[in-house]
Amino acid sequence: MENNNKNKRSSNKLFRSKSLIGVLAAVMVVVVVAVVVGFDRSYAIPDVDYSLPDSFETKDADQRFQSDSGFSVFPYYTDGGIQVFCLEHSIDFQGNTIFNKGEAITDYGLLYLMANIYPNVEFDTFLNDGLQTWISQTAIWIYLYRLEDLNNDGVENLNVAEDSPNYISSEDLDRIKKARGVVDADDDSLNYYTINPATGGISVGVTTDEDPLLYGVIDNLVNKAMNNRNVPNKVLDIDYNEDVAVTQDNKYYQTSQISVVGSPSDNFNGYKIVIKNAPEGTFVVDSNGNKIDDLTNLKATNKFYFRIPIDKVTETNKILSFEVVGSFKTYEGNYYVAEGAQTITSVKSVNNNISRGADIPLDYTPDVPDTGMNTAQTVYFIGLIILLSGVGIIYANVKPAEEK
Repeated sequence: MENNNKNKRSSNKLFRSKSLIGVLAAVMVVVVVAVVVGFDRSYAIPDVDYSLPDSFETKDADQRFQSDSGFSVFPYYTDGGIQVFCLEHSIDFQGNTIFNKGEAITDYGLLYLMANIYPNVEFDTFLNDGLQTWISQTAIWIYLYRLEDLNNDGVENLNVAEDSPNYISSEDLDRIKKARGVVDADDDSLNYYTINPATGGISVGVTTDEDPLLYGVIDNLVNKAMNNRNVPNKVLDIDYNEDVAVTQDNKYYQTSQISVVGSPSDNFNGYKIVIKNAPEGTFVVDSNGNKIDDLTNLKATNKFYFRIPIDKVTETNKILSFEVVGSFKTYEGNYYVAEGAQTITSVKSVNNNISRGADIPLDYTPDVPDTGMNTAQTVYFIGLIILLSGVGIIYANVKPAEEK
């Protein structure tokens, strides 16, 4: 950016005597969850509404946040007062310029990063706006720099071409990695804002080695974004089997227990059931056998069964077809562009739905007890009959002789 490039020469002079600032804890917890498309992690999505109008005009920057190592970031705003961040470090930002909504962002890592930096998420341990802006904008540039580096040869060697819009010079990379504090360059006090809890987040006049390096925060954010860049962020499965039983009153067939699994589970809001094809009178019950009347707002933890009137099942409708529609919270965003200017982005959290269907055959086979006899039992039974018959014949012949 032109302002940043101009500032680099003066910054070394202005802050030559200053030392560097440091590492902070990360903002977002990653929970491990297994998902079909290869993501092995889950993360709870915060509510974000960093949406921009389809067209807006930018304002010139009126501040400069500079690290003690000499790397500057300028905060930029729309004419409506919305803070915006830039994507291309080596291209100038332009104020008083009309930007228009462009293509949707398909890089989920970038959306993830945007949603988890200032102003969408405030870093709890250092609430100075200038410091948060400096870390957030720098994290975006570092992410895109490292991503392009990976795309070039598959190995991260920080070797992006100089003509790339994502290029960061080795000198600037060094300044970023050595920064320990950020000052408002227009503030005569020159007090640095740090992430050092021991000083309350302020170093008076100069930073010291006691102040942690800021790059630890940036690196943590960027690594999480890199890990999530290929995450499709939602998978829906129906857990069931095709067993069918009969209720105690012999009026209904009942399916096996059915549950719906959404991944990442932290971002799964719930689901609705749509019965697509079933015999007349089919309904849904919960684990206690209570009828569920509202099939449109089931919780992720709900389990259910279908009950089908036996007298309504015929040879032509012996298939129960249904669909579940899962609701997931996810990120969306767009690029905003103007000719010759650095690209700007937006991000917001939205609820998206995906569907999954299933068929259950209504073929009930009752359990028939085994009433057959084995060979030994058969021989014993026949022998018993013969024995009893013989006793009866002998008795019949002996009794008349006794009476004579």
